[in-house]
Amino acid sequence: MSTNSISPGPSRIAGSPSTRFVPYSCGSAHLFSEGLGVLDENTFPQGSLGPGNPNASVFGNCHIEQIFPAYNSASTPHTGNSVNASLNVSENHCGQTTVSPSEVDKFVNEFGIPEHRNGVHHFSQMTPEQQMVALFCGLMRNRANFDDIKDRLTMVEDKINVTDKKVSMNWELPPPQQTIIRKLVRHYLIQPQNAYGVVPGQVGTYLYDRGETVRMQLYKQDAAVREITDVFIRKQFNENKSSFRKAIFASVKDGVCLDDFAAKIVPSYHLPAIPKPIPRRILGALAMLRDVAAPLVDMEGRRGGDTGFWKNVDKKLSTLAKRYGTERSRLTGWEDEVIDSDNHFYGRQTVAASPAR
Repeated sequence: MSTNSISPGPSRIAGSPSTRFVPYSCGSAHLFSEGLGVLDENTFPQGSLGPGNPNASVFGNCHIEQIFPAYNSASTPHTGNSVNASLNVSENHCGQTTVSPSEVDKFVNEFGIPEHRNGVHHFSQMTPEQQMVALFCGLMRNRANFDDIKDRLTMVEDKINVTDKKVSMNWELPPPQQTIIRKLVRHYLIQPQNAYGVVPGQVGTYLYDRGETVRMQLYKQDAAVREITDVFIRKQFNENKSSFRKAIFASVKDGVCLDDFAAKIVPSYHLPAIPKPIPRRILGALAMLRDVAAPLVDMEGRRGGDTGFWKNVDKKLSTLAKRYGTERSRLTGWEDEVIDSDNHFYGRQTVAASPAR
């Protein structure tokens, strides 16, 4: 007897004209508790099951809608109060009430289990005793499967917990993300800033808000990961800020015009695409940095190493903020002045198009 994915079918019994049918009882719940108890004469009292008791109920007084949610007696067409007329039932050769094949198909379709149609048809022809045994065996098999899955999930959960602890304790920033952070730092350095000390925070904000785009979701979710990453950001900021300053000093010392300097440095700093022509706001920022660097070039290489360049830049930006505010649109006139001054001092190459703002 196959018990694959079979579900109970209603047993039709003779009753009063006002009774559609009596569904199987929902009793004997102790069978499914731990230990399952003992199957003896007290489990199913004599006469409570089988053909000997036509009014026997294996499922108690539950309504059909409780046992079969997809079945709605109100929507089942019938005429009169006859059980056989409304549910199209018949009696088999043993005198047991059975469900017609068409009624079985109706249940199969309502429950959406066409792949188990044959099993349901077979189940509908069983005696109540056979149906109970089949249901009990199915429940035991499902319980065994559930216990096996539960054990496997517990093992997986334990492994995940151990791995999570190890990762949290020994997490390191992956090389691809290191490269991305380095590029982000350089990108914000080449942008006009009201204060260059905000660059590490700008990179951190980008990772926090858009971490999924660079596979850095943990930056937002894990404080330990965020701390490790912030340390790396600050390190990259200091290193790239130093390289940026050296490039600015070299352009001033060698007398490179602003257009040539920008054409060389912007592609190695700007993300993601290289703007053409280079925006005028970037040219204005570079011209201002070169203006601050000019009187300090001869100090480079002296003992102590600090030329005071970035401190002077901060003072310059502070003065600009007091005069024009922090909105870039209000610096348009100043940008034109500082660019023209740089071009006058270092000369200017002919360009195909005037830079965009």
